[in-house]
Amino acid sequence: MFKFDLQLFGGGGKKSKVSSIDAKLPTATADEKQLLQGQMDWINNTNRSANTLQGMGDAALNNVITPEYGNMYNSYLGTNRGNQNAIGALQNLVTTAGAKNLTDNTRYANQLAASVDTMNNGASQLANEYNGALLQNQNAMNSITNGQLPTGYADARRQALNNDLQATVGNAVSSLASRGIVNSSITDNALNDISKNASNTLAAQYSNDLGQAAALNTQALNNNLSGIGAKMGLWGNTYNNNQNGIINQANLMNQGYANQMNNAGTAAGLVGQREGLAQNPINTGATTQSAAIQPAKDYYSMSQLNNADQEDLLNRFMSLRYGLAQPAQTMVKQGSGGFFGGLMKGFCFVAGTEIATPEGGKVIETFVNGDTVITLGAVNDVIALHDMGEKETHRLETVSFGVTTTGTEKVLTPEGLKLVSELVVGEVIMTVNAYEPVTLIEATGNTEHVYELQCTGDNLFYANGIMAEGINEDELKAIADAAAEAPEEAPEEKPAKKTTKKSSKKDEPVEAATEEAATEEAATEDNKKVEE
Repeated sequence: MFKFDLQLFGGGGKKSKVSSIDAKLPTATADEKQLLQGQMDWINNTNRSANTLQGMGDAALNNVITPEYGNMYNSYLGTNRGNQNAIGALQNLVTTAGAKNLTDNTRYANQLAASVDTMNNGASQLANEYNGALLQNQNAMNSITNGQLPTGYADARRQALNNDLQATVGNAVSSLASRGIVNSSITDNALNDISKNASNTLAAQYSNDLGQAAALNTQALNNNLSGIGAKMGLWGNTYNNNQNGIINQANLMNQGYANQMNNAGTAAGLVGQREGLAQNPINTGATTQSAAIQPAKDYYSMSQLNNADQEDLLNRFMSLRYGLAQPAQTMVKQGSGGFFGGLMKGFCFVAGTEIATPEGGKVIETFVNGDTVITLGAVNDVIALHDMGEKETHRLETVSFGVTTTGTEKVLTPEGLKLVSELVVGEVIMTVNAYEPVTLIEATGNTEHVYELQCTGDNLFYANGIMAEGINEDELKAIADAAAEAPEEAPEEKPAKKTTKKSSKKDEPVEAATEEAATEEAATEDNKKVEE
């Protein structure tokens, strides 16, 4: 059973009379007690295991290996510098070899081009010779076709005939002379016969000579073409041999370059392996250390297995305790104006304040009868939205939330409900994130239009994430009574509006009743509550 002394109002004139009613916490059923005891027994038993696991974790930490990372790192740096130098040398080698290979390939390419040019020049010369031979043969054949023997051939033929004729005539004249008949008809007849025979022979040989000349010309052409072909073959062989020689040299050079590149790649791979080997001690040390720490981490983690259950159970106890720790009804009777002055200042929030509902946030000025709000572990129905008029405001902020309200608004603390104006920085209040410390609490100096909700159940709701209490019937009645005595200070029922302005008036306490009357009234109200 929790008891709270809620002295919420005061100041002004005579002392207020406050009656506190104990909060009646529901008695747990037998089943609830059994379940709670079972959970407590389980938690107590597992706590022993947790302590054992904690000790095992502590012992495991003594076996953790701490490698000499500094020495290993320094050793690695030395190897790394050597590897960098080796890579730099390989880069220079590759660059130099590449430049030389490019120069050599350019030279061989020029040699191949020169060889092609030489071959082209030789081919042009042979082509000219070939065309000349054909033309010469064509001209000779044209002359033969026209019955003209080649000059050389004709000259040789005539010389041969002359030689034969001279020999024949000479023999004939000599024979005739020996017989003494040189100047005779016999001589003339003999010479005529020789001349006739020579002419017949010459005529008979003419056709043969033309054919022979044609055959000789054709043979000369063939011999000429054969010679040209032979020269072409020799030149082709020379060209091919030259080309192959240049290509073979280029291939050998490129093979040498490829071998250099392969060697450089192999060397680079070896440098990379050396780099990896240099890193291995560090990696192995880290892996070994992590593996050595893991058992301790596992033990510690296992030791925390039931912690969530303990925290959940504790949070449930706290929520139930603080949620039910407020009296269902608080009876406050004042002497002079402190209470009424507090009422006139109101319990309310500015327009735009978001109230948590099962459907999400909803601004306070839009609520109607029948709407619902979220409270601690439950949902309350909205009875009414009250327009409280224009009031002086305070700014209240926590680590996560903030709201603008009046100083007489009540918020939930671990000690129960408390006025906003009585809070101090660092004090904890209930929010949707559980209890959070107050980071700011100060009067704004503004007078703003404010609203308040009246709800069923515990009459609590979240305003901008902060748990606050709505207005109740007793407070409404006290406000009405105060308004009856001082109507000029009563809250006005006005349409909701969101403007902010400075108040031109100060709330003034109404004329108080006597202390005796207040005491009598409080006693009467206590009796009514007891009867109820």
